[in-house]
Amino acid sequence: MILLLFSPVLFRYQWRGLFSRTDIDQLQSELRLARSLIDEKDAEMQRIRSTNNQYVEENDRLRTILGEWSSRAVKLERALEFERISNLELQKMITTLKSQSYE
Repeated sequence: MILLLFSPVLFRYQWRGLFSRTDIDQLQSELRLARSLIDEKDAEMQRIRSTNNQYVEENDRLRTILGEWSSRAVKLERALEFERISNLELQKMITTLKSQSYE
């Protein structure tokens, strides 16, 4: 932003004769270099933002998968507990039937 404002200032000073042509050329060269560095940093920031967005999307996807697996784990634990209780009840019934058959 400042660099964009600086360029017209250079032009005015050049016409007023406050800087020699060599000074103006040097300042313009530095201005071009500064703009080029800013462009490089902008491009780098765009790449970083893009990479970050990809990571955010991947994290969301993995959170969804983790949520599904957690839900499945809870369902399996409930089913396992139900089976354990059913097996205990069957063992009691078998024991009761065996004891009745011996009587």
